[in-house]
Amino acid sequence: MGQKTRPAAQTLTTRQREWLRHLHAIERSGKRVKDYAAEQGLPVQALYQAAKRLRKQGLLSPSGRRRAKPKRFVKVALAPVSAGAGEIAWRVRLANGAIFESTTPLSCEGAIDLIERMGQAG
Repeated sequence: MGQKTRPAAQTLTTRQREWLRHLHAIERSGKRVKDYAAEQGLPVQALYQAAKRLRKQGLLSPSGRRRAKPKRFVKVALAPVSAGAGEIAWRVRLANGAIFESTTPLSCEGAIDLIERMGQAG
């Protein structure tokens, strides 16, 4: 769940400290939230709601939900582009919505290298 706290200017309430303690314990144990909740006699939904509130207040880092395994192959569509001076020569849009673009033309080898490096960064 990514339970590392961020420094906060505000003082934590007793309730916030208690939920953070549970959320950190889940992270350290490597257990599923459902299993931890059952062991502690806590409602699963209460843990999720507490995490949501603490993230919203900046007291808990963004969710570290398990990511799906990266796809080995990704659909790529090529379209001819004739870029003039100062215009975009190429653009890559990732599945998460991030866009990378450049005015410098890219060779086929350069494109392959870029795609491989982007795959390693994720």
